[in-house]
Amino acid sequence: MAARPPSSRSVAGWILRSPEALSESEQLQLKTVSTNCPEIAALAGHVRSFTTVLTERQGERLPDWLDAVRQDDLPSLHTLATGLERDRDAVIAGLTLPWNSGVVEGHVNRIKMLKPQMFGRAGFALLRKRVLMFTEHAGGTRWQHRLKMCDSPPPRWPIEKTVMTRDDALKQLSHIAHERAFGRQVGSDRLIQAGLDALIAGVESPSLAMLAGLLRSEEPEARALFDQVLEELGLLFHPPADARAAKWAMAYWVAGQIADGSLDPAVGTDLIWADIAYGLGYPVELEPLVHCAHNLNAWDESWGVSVEALNREAVEAAKHFFSQRSAAEAGD
Repeated sequence: MAARPPSSRSVAGWILRSPEALSESEQLQLKTVSTNCPEIAALAGHVRSFTTVLTERQGERLPDWLDAVRQDDLPSLHTLATGLERDRDAVIAGLTLPWNSGVVEGHVNRIKMLKPQMFGRAGFALLRKRVLMFTEHAGGTRWQHRLKMCDSPPPRWPIEKTVMTRDDALKQLSHIAHERAFGRQVGSDRLIQAGLDALIAGVESPSLAMLAGLLRSEEPEARALFDQVLEELGLLFHPPADARAAKWAMAYWVAGQIADGSLDPAVGTDLIWADIAYGLGYPVELEPLVHCAHNLNAWDESWGVSVEALNREAVEAAKHFFSQRSAAEAGD
């Protein structure tokens, strides 16, 4: 019974591997196939010749290799030779010089990975910074992120999202710090977004990039990282231990936010009404702000007064209330 011939896959494997890596049995079978099929013998010779050109950077031998391939009846190699011929100079350079596009392709793949990670959270400005971000492994526990900033400004797009200034970003971090300190619930997505805004605005903090780079599956880590960022920036806030004193501190803070335009008057006065004044027994000092909250909450067009006018009234009331604390502190 005649021996079964080797499969085409086996023959291709023998041709593509170095002769030194073949066993005696494989070398013998390849020799037998090559003897019975001259085309296989020619193909193996061309493949091994090209391997030498590739691995030893002998790009100057490529023209001779192309000429040799055309002299044999090997259609598949003719197709390859035609493709190489169309870009001969670049191929010769690639087979001769020590540089290649591997690093570029690696960065392209990294960018493709970063884009879906932050999809729906930020735009080009953040992507630019994350592309310029490099990572190093710290203690085998987690990846620490550092930023390498580029001197040139980012390109302008036809539609560009307004980016916070550094002061605005710090103010937002401080605002959220106070909210959380006073017992307000702040979602992890908002903490991460504040980190992204600060990162884009150029705020520098060792843990900020880690907060901004959290994936959705890592959101439970946001609270601890946010507190770490606050501590690094000196923004960590601790309210008074006494519950009543804490309520008054919150009232002054909210009033200050309304007065400087950081907080919408309707939202701020409602906060004072529902969360602060009630707990303090509706003190006289908060009555003007509670009155503004009632008006803004129940406003109707039939009143003959605009919402803008009510907002201005709330701002003035907040300024007056806040100035009482400032005057008291100045007196102390």
